[in-house]
Amino acid sequence: MTPDQAQLAVAPGDPCAVRPYAEADDTGVIRGWLELVRARSGLGTTGLRTRLELGTVAGRYNARCRGAMVLVARMAPEHTRAWLELALAVSRSLVAQAKRVRVLLPCDACDLPPVAAFVESAIDLGVALHVAPEVDSSLIHWNGLGVVYFVGGRMRLDTGGPDAIAELLGAWLDAADPLRHVTRRRVVRLLAAGHTDAVAARKLGISERQFRRHVSGLMLDLDAGSRFQAGIEAARSMQW
Repeated sequence: MTPDQAQLAVAPGDPCAVRPYAEADDTGVIRGWLELVRARSGLGTTGLRTRLELGTVAGRYNARCRGAMVLVARMAPEHTRAWLELALAVSRSLVAQAKRVRVLLPCDACDLPPVAAFVESAIDLGVALHVAPEVDSSLIHWNGLGVVYFVGGRMRLDTGGPDAIAELLGAWLDAADPLRHVTRRRVVRLLAAGHTDAVAARKLGISERQFRRHVSGLMLDLDAGSRFQAGIEAARSMQW
């Protein structure tokens, strides 16, 4: 990122140590990071006190944007649950309007129950999920319109810096890996749709052998004698 990458590594969260590099940075990543630090501290942002206020902002931005990016950082459990509920509601609205949603999660958080439930719901919506070793902030970014940050359980709206952090978020996303998360719900839906193993595996981003292994596990769990019976029993248990 800079001629002296070690400088950034030893000064996380310290804009004074990084600021001298911003002018020489052609990528915009450092300026984006400085903007992120500024906004997270509350400078130049507006507090959103309720979900209704967030809903008003999101409704306006969702209608005007082409898509949004959602980041989920590690937080206290109660804050994680609250943020995931908000992020999922915004994502549903965007998907309903045929807008693109990309989500970035920390790798080691995906097995936590609230995050796993969010992932399954997001996959059902068709959201693009990515994972990285670290995720710096919890936020929703509507490119060119605004950013809502979630810090310490509080929401803050920043309308002055969405373009400034776009390059930074893009760099984080480029460095992340797609999340290949296979859930029972997805396997059952693909079986019910009558897809061949090859098509179902391709939709899940896995091999045919891996897909057949998931189907076999489903049949074993449900004591089903056939794939068809497994699909029926699983659908019943999920109240579809």
